[in-house]
Amino acid sequence: MIDWREQDEIPTRDARHIFKRPEGIFAILLSLISTCPACSSEASKPSEKPESTVTTAEAPTTRLSFQTIDKGSRSGVREPLQTVVRGPAEWKTLWQKHASIKQNPPPAPVVDFSKDIVAGVFLGEKPTGGFDVEIVRIDQTGPALVIEYREKTPLPGSIVTQALTQPFHIVKVLGASSLTASFRRAL
Repeated sequence: MIDWREQDEIPTRDARHIFKRPEGIFAILLSLISTCPACSSEASKPSEKPESTVTTAEAPTTRLSFQTIDKGSRSGVREPLQTVVRGPAEWKTLWQKHASIKQNPPPAPVVDFSKDIVAGVFLGEKPTGGFDVEIVRIDQTGPALVIEYREKTPLPGSIVTQALTQPFHIVKVLGASSLTASFRRAL
């Protein structure tokens, strides 16, 4: 018998002692196999409900090209907005609101809406600098368009501009005029 009071360290039990002995490893493997649904006897039994034999083929995903129209931290769009523009009148309205913060707002860039669309992500008004948004990829799956964007926020304690900002990114999506669009925040 070992008298633990005579030793400098108090023994602790952790998972490492299991791996030092072959029966410990065997016990772990056995427990993993017994909990695996595909390995159990229940998985080999026929199901009570007949499964559908119709299989649906997923449409292939295609990455679409896009060009940045404007990106920055100052916009007249002061509320959070994710938008897709499909026509010149809608584009003119959005651009006027976006550019209204500038003293001499430039005209809206030319977009051929018979072939392309415009997508924009506006974070709304933020209390300081250090915020950013970027459209990072646009994928087409069948008739659906997924616009993926990434938001950046300042870390606590960061030195940032002490002014109101309105981060935004506006892009022209090439060849996507008739697709339905949705937005997804990248992780």
